[in-house]
Parts: sequence; C-alpha cells; structure tokens
Amino acid sequence: QVPYFRTAEFSEIMFENERLVKKFANCTEDSRVVFMTCSGSGGMEATIMNCLNKKDKALVINGGSFGARFVELLQLHEIPYTEIKLEQGKALKPEHLAPYAGQGYTTFLIQKHETSTGVHYDMDLVSDFCKQNNLFLIVDAISSFLCDPFDMTSIGAGVMITGSQKALACAPGISIVALAPSALKRIDENKCCCQYLD
Repeated sequence: QVPYFRTAEFSEIMFENERLVKKFANCTEDSRVVFMTCSGSGGMEATIMNCLNKKDKALVINGGSFGARFVELLQLHEIPYTEIKLEQGKALKPEHLAPYAGQGYTTFLIQKHETSTGVHYDMDLVSDFCKQNNLFLIVDAISSFLCDPFDMTSIGAGVMITGSQKALACAPGISIVALAPSALKRIDENKCCCQYLD
C-alpha cells in the first residue's frame, strides 16, 4: 500500500528516491531531483521552460523522433536554436559539431540514446565540446538511464531527464529530472528575469 503523501513515511520514501537517483547518476551532493507525474516529454518540456529563456542560443541534436521533440519544444517556447539534423540511424561525429564551435551558443540538448533509431550518442564527444564552448548540457536519458553508464558529474551535464517506465521498471507516468547546481542557478535566474523577456 502506498503511504498517504502527507506523512513522514511518504516523505522519507521520496528522500530515499532522490538519494538513489543522485547515486546512480553520480550527481554532486548539492544537486536536486524532481519527480513529476507526467511522461518523459513532460520532463523535457519542464526542463526547457525552467532552465532556458529567450536570451539563450541552443544547439540541438535531431537524429530521430525524440530529437525532433526537443526541436518542437524549443519552437513552442520560442527559444532561439540551431538544429543539427542527422540521418536516421547515423552517429554524431566531430565534423557535425565543428562548425558551431565558438559561435555564441549557450546550451546543448541531446538524447543519450535516440529511442526511435537505437543510436547511442558519444557522450564524451558531446561533453568535450560543451566544456570547450561553455555550454549548458541537457541530456534526455529516458531510455538509457541504468541500462548504460551515465556519469552526470564527469560529463558536466546540467540536467538529466529520465522516466519510471524504462530500466527503473516501475509503472509509467513519472518523469524524473536531476538538476546539477548549474541548473538550479539557471532556474533561480529565470525566476528573477522572466518579467523582462517578453
């Protein structure tokens, strides 16, 4: 029986869930984890709404239907972006990224694993590019978290998005978003400046 949500027992379960997600994603101690009753797409949208604004300049990888979803969400929330469109089933290579180095981008969005095609992207390649260009990295790890190694701290990710229905093997309907301190800072800044963005 699920404990009533206004009890200390329920709170401790959620704190334990946060501790475990942070442990398995190798988040820093001052990271936070948010649990939302929505699909993985809801977690993707919440991330864009809270971590980005119209002053950002995003670079997004679109190699399939979930990369395309990131593109749609950026369009919906009027975040300036450039799309790197890959042929379906093709890997991301250094030559795809090279033209965008030093071009003033602020954010990079990618799936660790593009579910619709089965392609795993090279996160070391992405991490190096983001670190060299000071980009805030958002990773959709919905279909790969706990199936494949993922070290949020090592790759410098600001956000990791996952869901209950994949390798966690829980009932669908919960989106889990791990937020590094860099993401928490962006969220706080967006709260302060959103009135000036229209």
